[in-house]
Amino acid sequence: MSYPVYRDLRDRNQSLAGLAASNPTESSLDFEGNGHPAAAEAVSANYPQVIGVRPFLGRWFSSEVEPAAVISYRAWQGLFNGDPDVLGKRVRSETQWYMVVGVAPKEFTGIFLPMSIDVWVPFRMWARQYANIVSEMQDWASLRAMVFGRLKPGIGVGQAGAELNAIAEQIRKEDPKAGKTAQRIVVERVRGIPNVNGRRQSVPVVALMMIVVGMVLLIACVNVATCC
Repeated sequence: MSYPVYRDLRDRNQSLAGLAASNPTESSLDFEGNGHPAAAEAVSANYPQVIGVRPFLGRWFSSEVEPAAVISYRAWQGLFNGDPDVLGKRVRSETQWYMVVGVAPKEFTGIFLPMSIDVWVPFRMWARQYANIVSEMQDWASLRAMVFGRLKPGIGVGQAGAELNAIAEQIRKEDPKAGKTAQRIVVERVRGIPNVNGRRQSVPVVALMMIVVGMVLLIACVNVATCC
């Protein structure tokens, strides 16, 4: 889904408690010259609220332009040797420097299994490394964001899907650029966040989301022990 469409759906809908965006990518993670390949996920600032995941240490970043990162429990143990004073240390992912503000719980390795995420960074801060991606984030035709949301209590998948498509249709009427790249939004419900205890059940859902570029993944509940 394009970032402009995601932004409008996030701000206009009444069916979801939150709508978040994500872009997983192969990256690197470096601390004091000790670096290794890493899986990174650039996410919107509301990612932890939509997923329902609390950090093991520290906090999540509060905006998409904060130069901050949340590292995985595995990265904390491997790159920092489990240092309890890891918060506030600077790491580099690709060409961008971030301050570590949190460590994810051990059970949470992201939603794109079998990929295991090592570091989460703010979407727009990550994009600043690349002029073409900054441009793509303003382009209605660029399918840059994978989108997932949390249903409000009492709202069904059909109702949410109908509203999101109605908003998308209104966007197409308002902006000719959006109309040229129009596609129907497909809504899929998942009954939990993929984690180490639920890979077999969760992988097909995420794979489908990655294939259908107009899909919104809706979360009904969360099965990570440390989540809200």
